Amino acid sequence: MSVRQHPGEQNQPVDSVAGRRPPEAARDPRSPDAQRARRGPDLRLLLPAAAAWAATAMTILLRGPWVAVAAVGLAVVVAAVLVSSRVRSYLRWRGALQTVGWNLVVAAAIASLAAAGTALQVHRVDSHPIMRELSSSESTGQQGEKNEEGARGHYRGEVTIAGGARVLNGGSLKIPVRITGLGELPLFVNDRHRSPELLSAQPGTTLELAATVRADERPGLVPARLSATRQPSITAEPRGVMGISARLRRNINELASTGPMATLANQAWFSGAEALIPGMLIGDISQMPQDIRQHYIVSGLSHLTAVSGLHVAVLISAVTIAATACGVSRRGRWIIVMGTLVAFTMVVGPLPSILRAGFMGLVGAVAVLSSRWSDSLAALGGAVLALVLIRPGMAVEYGLLLSVLATVAIVTAGPRIGRWLILVWGRFTQRRWAREPRVVEGMLLRALAVSFVADVATQPAIVMMTGIVSPAAVPANLAVGWAVAPLMVLALAACLVGSAALLVGMPAGLAAWLLVPAAPAAWWIHTVAERCSRTWVLHTPGGPWWALAWAAMLGAMILAAMGVLWWQTIPALIACAMLLVRIGTWQLGPYEAAAPAPGWGSDLGAEPHWAVAVCGAGDGTSGWQLRYSTGTRQPCQTPRGKLTLQAGGVVEKEGEQTAAGEPKVVTVNSDAQALSVREAALIVVLDCEGPAEGTGRRSHGRPSQTPGGVPVHYPCADGAGLLTPKGLVVSGGPR
Repeated sequence: MSVRQHPGEQNQPVDSVAGRRPPEAARDPRSPDAQRARRGPDLRLLLPAAAAWAATAMTILLRGPWVAVAAVGLAVVVAAVLVSSRVRSYLRWRGALQTVGWNLVVAAAIASLAAAGTALQVHRVDSHPIMRELSSSESTGQQGEKNEEGARGHYRGEVTIAGGARVLNGGSLKIPVRITGLGELPLFVNDRHRSPELLSAQPGTTLELAATVRADERPGLVPARLSATRQPSITAEPRGVMGISARLRRNINELASTGPMATLANQAWFSGAEALIPGMLIGDISQMPQDIRQHYIVSGLSHLTAVSGLHVAVLISAVTIAATACGVSRRGRWIIVMGTLVAFTMVVGPLPSILRAGFMGLVGAVAVLSSRWSDSLAALGGAVLALVLIRPGMAVEYGLLLSVLATVAIVTAGPRIGRWLILVWGRFTQRRWAREPRVVEGMLLRALAVSFVADVATQPAIVMMTGIVSPAAVPANLAVGWAVAPLMVLALAACLVGSAALLVGMPAGLAAWLLVPAAPAAWWIHTVAERCSRTWVLHTPGGPWWALAWAAMLGAMILAAMGVLWWQTIPALIACAMLLVRIGTWQLGPYEAAAPAPGWGSDLGAEPHWAVAVCGAGDGTSGWQLRYSTGTRQPCQTPRGKLTLQAGGVVEKEGEQTAAGEPKVVTVNSDAQALSVREAALIVVLDCEGPAEGTGRRSHGRPSQTPGGVPVHYPCADGAGLLTPKGLVVSGGPR
């Protein structure tokens, strides 16, 4: 600490890293900061927000008003107890207990209101004709009538695109759409029904659709999904605010693919990085190839291509720092921040993701502008409460969970980890160069702390979703941290200025030069993602229990590294992890590769070479049979009808044949068992039940292959299949 001497004052210590005087609370005991410090952190909104979040999620899961009734009962009982004369006399000198009791009453009352509103929306959704038809189909199947294809309904009409399209493994499209009177649900379009126009359609576009409706495995306000039975056609373009957003989104895609950006894209060292710009700015990854998206997923950087609170916080931080450097007042900085949020919303569009990102970005703005983590926690509680009241469906989405975990870690643990890093670095600089850390070094260490705590806090949720831990995630995020803000700010400015230039008639190739300053940052992020994607990942069974175990392990290792726990904790935990890998509960291996072509929806009768066929039993049941290549044509029953397979026959591969010369096929009952199989040519998962029956698939989806590269086939979901030299080929479900 350095010292400044002022005439008539005592010595005032100055923080050499921050470069400013101590806070007002240390100079004036009667200041608002000193009173706030004595009062403690403002946590009043956290309990109501958590109660409303839990009540909303439980209402969606239970599909009834029972949670609201229970919350009202709890509030009434606790209030009656608190106002009774005997309890009042007991709590007269126990103010803390009385405060906790009334806070519980308020939280229960708010939770009851949130649950009641959600129950009304659930009733509206369940009363829709589509959901009634789906429910009737499910009850028919439960009564024992023949229903091999599972419960499903039918929809023919118009839908509105509610988000960007995403290409899945095998070439299918997943598009969030909205049906009037029902809500938002996913639409799946297989490779036979997709079109280039559909891939580039912007949110707000109206489609004419014919599709089947099935129950969705994941919980939601609308627990259903659509599967197109023919190619959807565009009937109307976006209008109003969505139309302006669609034009801006098209402009950023055009600027990123023409002129100098197209020239850079043709260079081997930059190829693929140009698709990152629209992905980071507007979350549009429709033009990003599947292998490049795989790089971002494996390296733990996929969150950069999805609109989140990180994008809003980065923009707010950048414009706040710039405004502060220019001497703008606090009120002026708030005006600039609000203008930035409006501009970002106009570019991305008023979508649910930008709603969540905007609220979390406001929490970041409070943190940046107030510099008090207590205010940030209060803003976080208000943001969560507003989100679950405005859009109850977010209460059961992983996006809100990830945003809240990252924000809590940033505003609570981030400053503490940052100060600890500065302290450790200060000791090193004192021993090595006999000086204190500089301001720039302190800023970099704080930025590293923010990125580190955000990655660590979200890893347990990622384990619960996917069951996968990427060791390269934290180093990759630390490496690209410096490039995110320049890329976001330059891309947003180029989009707005370039759109204005295109509007006045400037050629797109000339306007594209505005994006060139963002190219180095895009190249760096793309290079880090590509290099870090070569590392192996840790495969776990996934689910909430393993997520809690991973969170406990990470927390213990961090506390041991900071000296809170014994340092022997770290090697002990590493030994436990190695033991789990040794016995096969965890596995180290490459990330699951994309499904090989031709993939889903292929004509199995046209495949000349195959070794194993998984066909329907053909006796009116939902069973499946294995058929091996015999050198003659064989019949095969599929969900799309009966066909005749070719003679088959493939070159045998070493290590994949049994003693009888047939490929080794292992049948299991769940994907957790599939991931534990070490040696096989094909794994067939016979699980045909959903999560409601207790034996359903994991929430993070079905693996297409094990970490060892063994293909996994789900005949109940993907239909009949053939194991061919080019990989697993499936027929697809019923049309």
